[in-house]
Amino acid sequence: MIELLAPAGNLSILKAAVDCGADAVYCGLGAFNARINANNFTLEEFTEGASYCHLRGSRIYLTLNTLVGDSEIDMSLDTARSAYEAGCDGILVQDVGLAKLIHSTYPEIPLHCSTQMNIYSDDFKALSDLGITRVVLPRELSLQEITRRTQQAGRFGIETEVFCHGAVCVCYSGLCLFSAMNRSGSRSGNRGQCAQPCREEYELFDNGQLIRKGHLLSPKDRDVTSYIDGLINSGVSSLKIEGRMRDVNYVMSAVTSYRKLIDAYYEGTLNSDTISDVRDSLMVNFNRGGAYTSQFLSGRKENGFLSGEYPGKFGLKVGRIISSDSKKGTVTFSFSKTKLIPEKGDYLSIRKNSREICSFPVGKVHEMPGKLAVKGLHPDAMAKLDDQMDVFLMGHKTVVDKESIRKTPVTISMDVRSDRIILDALVDSGINQNAFAECEIDLPADFDGRPLSSNRIREQLTKLGNTPFTATAVYFTGDPEVKCPVSLINELRRDLTDSLEYEITSSYQRVLMAEQAPIEERHSGESVSTVLNMNTYPCVKDDLSVITSGADIYAFSIYDLGIKAVRQEIIRIMNELNRDMCMILPDLCHDKTYDMALTIAKEIKEKLGDRFKYYMDSRIHGTDKALSSLGLTHMLSSGANIYNTNTLKYAASNAGALYLSNELSEFEISDLVGRASPECPVILHSEGLIPWMQSDFCPVGGNEIRCGRCFSGNRYTMKSSNMDDEVVIIPRAYECSSAIYGRAKNPVSSEMAESLADSGHSLIINRTII
Repeated sequence: MIELLAPAGNLSILKAAVDCGADAVYCGLGAFNARINANNFTLEEFTEGASYCHLRGSRIYLTLNTLVGDSEIDMSLDTARSAYEAGCDGILVQDVGLAKLIHSTYPEIPLHCSTQMNIYSDDFKALSDLGITRVVLPRELSLQEITRRTQQAGRFGIETEVFCHGAVCVCYSGLCLFSAMNRSGSRSGNRGQCAQPCREEYELFDNGQLIRKGHLLSPKDRDVTSYIDGLINSGVSSLKIEGRMRDVNYVMSAVTSYRKLIDAYYEGTLNSDTISDVRDSLMVNFNRGGAYTSQFLSGRKENGFLSGEYPGKFGLKVGRIISSDSKKGTVTFSFSKTKLIPEKGDYLSIRKNSREICSFPVGKVHEMPGKLAVKGLHPDAMAKLDDQMDVFLMGHKTVVDKESIRKTPVTISMDVRSDRIILDALVDSGINQNAFAECEIDLPADFDGRPLSSNRIREQLTKLGNTPFTATAVYFTGDPEVKCPVSLINELRRDLTDSLEYEITSSYQRVLMAEQAPIEERHSGESVSTVLNMNTYPCVKDDLSVITSGADIYAFSIYDLGIKAVRQEIIRIMNELNRDMCMILPDLCHDKTYDMALTIAKEIKEKLGDRFKYYMDSRIHGTDKALSSLGLTHMLSSGANIYNTNTLKYAASNAGALYLSNELSEFEISDLVGRASPECPVILHSEGLIPWMQSDFCPVGGNEIRCGRCFSGNRYTMKSSNMDDEVVIIPRAYECSSAIYGRAKNPVSSEMAESLADSGHSLIINRTII
């Protein structure tokens, strides 16, 4: 059965998620996770949470999913060790260098690739060697791409995980620098401190003329209820709910809803009515803009990706006002029985033309055919109402009845002998299947009361109350009647559950022994170094005259090279300049884009020969076999997120040149270059804009089919009151995607580049020209 994975921002939410049916939870511990502003857990709370999960047949995962610097990596390793010894079932990581260190030091720890690691390709063999047991796939993949990657991962014993519900990033995960570069640059999304600039208002300009304004980058929340059967059939191992910053009711509602869908699928009762009911419950729980997005699961770009201009929680429209009576204190509105019925304590919002007029907590509710009358609105507010206003349900408390609370199923067996009772419990199924506990007690020799029947004993043994267990069956051997007081049976039952709890919790307690990692030496700089200059052209199709002499390497986007006339002219210019060329792939490359790139690479190779020397992408785990077979050297883009020495060393083994993270300070850049090998040149950004966002969504065309704006030749820019400088938007015609470019926080000065080169380091100095 597929795993349902829930977020837990604190211990009480963890317990609520498990009670509602979550098969696993994920949470943060300390500073190194992508939700630093969540409450997160202390080690004591994590240990308690792990015990709570395991006793109820659920797993617990730690999020260690940020980039870490060299000064932080030992502390991150200690966090991983402490969590695993406390019972953690897997650790989500973003930083490749940290993953490498954890696996080499504590190979027992199962590692999961966070979606922040941006694993979009088929590098599963390398991931397996790194100790990865699960990959969280990017949200931008289609169902077909998910299925293909799940099959590929399975060949190496790696599971896949997919986000099913919650907020989404408009940018590819792990590649957004908007928050890190804007203004002070102190709020890095890759460091768990995203300021969510995508939720702000912007103005969009076409050649300096304002053409649109509003929430141009704010997507709706994700919902895959219509794809639940397809995702389960794809072989995905886990469906993940986003929301470690959400409150307990949000998590309870989402877990309960997806639990209902998953169970219905396996029971063969999943239908459109079930999906519709679940979606209504989710809509009340939280949505942006009055609908959800499935993003690109269908494989098609669809309109309606953005949340629109209504800020915050939107709610579920449940009717329209019919009348109001200030004397009775009632508001009457039309209502369909297919919608959730508001209950006392729920909130209603009354709006006109998408503007809220008032909101109030529901008091009494009176249901009539086709309509509801509710109390709770102040009489003064009723004067503002008219019969054209819409009513939205803004919240509905999720309640789980006792019979539905998740517990571990056990079979209890009782052996009654002449002088004692032996009682044992065996876990029937789940992650603790076959866990076993046994206890016994002597029968009183002087008992002269009425013997207990087997039915009475069975009744007492199944009273497991607040324990994490539920009895599925009770078996007897020996005497059908037992001469003892009922208190002795109760005492034996308590001893048995305590013993079984101990057996389960102790099975997850471990003591790790560190394996000695090799000492990394700083490079002496004695080898012969080289310094090359590279010009990068993210979009040159509208003005090829910007390609001028003076560089050693010229890098062009696959989206420009995909246009035949542009490609032919670039080939002509490169032959004329007699310099080396690089083909740039997007940092999340869909299958059809890769197929196009491979075809075009073969053509360019035939015409440029050895001058077509490089390809660039973010695949830090290995080179592309097909492109490498053409004699192309692999360059790693800044999307590889090389942020520390461990990542640098790992990347150098898989690439011929590598770009350091654009989030590093000058000191950090200098230090990492000093640790690099001359055999693998380091690419340093010196001039021009850098990618702040790369997205499957285009804010210029809004995913409108064949909008044509990417062929207009116009310059699209965007700015807001919260930005120091405008950014440039580059629409990508081939797949209606885009990239947003902005200023670099720490471009390398010519003096710094010269100093590093003089120290014997191999460098490629990059200029970006837009």
